Amino acid sequence: MGRRAEYTLLITNPSGSQTVCDPIEAGDPRTGAPGWSEIRLGPRLNEAGSGTITCTARPDILAAVNDPDNRVVARREDPSGGSSTVEMAGPIEMPKHGYEASRDGTDGPGRLTITFADDLVLLTERGVYPNPALAATAQTTTKYTITNVNPEDAARALVYLQAGPGAHTSPDRRTPGLVLGPDNNVLPGVTISTSFTRDVVLSDALREVVRLGAVAADVYPRRPRLRIIHAAGQLQFVVEMPPDLSDAVIFSRALGNVEMTDYAPESPRDTVAIVGDATAGPGRIVKERTNADAHAAGWRRREVWVDARGAANAAELEQAGDDVLAEGGPKVGFTLRAIDTAKTRYGYDYPLGAMVAAEPYEGQMVSALVMGADITVTAAAGEDVVPIVGVDGDQVDDRKAAEIRRILRRLGSLEGAL
Repeated sequence: MGRRAEYTLLITNPSGSQTVCDPIEAGDPRTGAPGWSEIRLGPRLNEAGSGTITCTARPDILAAVNDPDNRVVARREDPSGGSSTVEMAGPIEMPKHGYEASRDGTDGPGRLTITFADDLVLLTERGVYPNPALAATAQTTTKYTITNVNPEDAARALVYLQAGPGAHTSPDRRTPGLVLGPDNNVLPGVTISTSFTRDVVLSDALREVVRLGAVAADVYPRRPRLRIIHAAGQLQFVVEMPPDLSDAVIFSRALGNVEMTDYAPESPRDTVAIVGDATAGPGRIVKERTNADAHAAGWRRREVWVDARGAANAAELEQAGDDVLAEGGPKVGFTLRAIDTAKTRYGYDYPLGAMVAAEPYEGQMVSALVMGADITVTAAAGEDVVPIVGVDGDQVDDRKAAEIRRILRRLGSLEGAL
């Protein structure tokens, strides 16, 4: 039996400013009263999660879901009478939706299954223009450059200029309803410098910005959380810093709050990067970058040559080497699927992105991140939550997708130099 929960589903227009059909409340499986019968949500840290809902196929819902780019808002009502929260919201993904009904209408209006994505998917639909003030066909530079900027400010500028109110209007790149939310003063006093070529996806650039900020602040693997919040009829982009709860929230098989663990450490592929421009002649700058943590842990020297012909200066050479070492460094490779208990409740005792403590095997305690959750809600059984906790984001994400992103970054650096 899941924990008690009450959900209301809304369908809005693309900007989130208007609800386009009546709210969808829970159906009653005992009486056959119409409404939603199942909700499945999969929020992920700094990734576009997805969800599905199964509900009565009312005519107003059928009309709403088949309007292009309308959105689903899954709102969790506090059973104790507190304020409601948006558990997940985002655009409907499929232009056609499963609709089932028996002949003669003996089963009522039938059932409808709707698939939708988290609003962060909007950031995967824009590239990073080197000069956001110009159209794609008018670009003359090859890189969007960030120099000594606070990481939250850099992320907000990227969204504002590439997809938000400051984006180019001819053609219109402005995402309906997307604005900047409150500035949360994340990682004050920390600055980053980097650049992105014209084929980098905006969401990848944002993840790199917050990763660099976390490294510069010496809090990595803890990192800022990127969010698009549905509030006040708008889609507000914000950067938040999830809390470090590693002294308070602990996951261990001995405590009974772990369903499954997967522990697979990997040795490093590279520990030293020799970086330079492979096409340059005599007098070229060559940098050596070292994974000091790997060497301190006892791993032997493993060299790799990095062709960084697209680098504009020595700092970019160093960054290219550090990126390769991060990809090829030792990995802990630990994830677990947690059990929601009275003392460790996802969304109550810890949020998405929080740093917690986890025990991959008896006697070995490590700090880990809450990387996501799988939430299933049924009108009959209530809410069941399975949090996903991991040591390294690359181990939790689809590794094939991560490898594709790595290849695209390499290709982008080469094409940027042509």
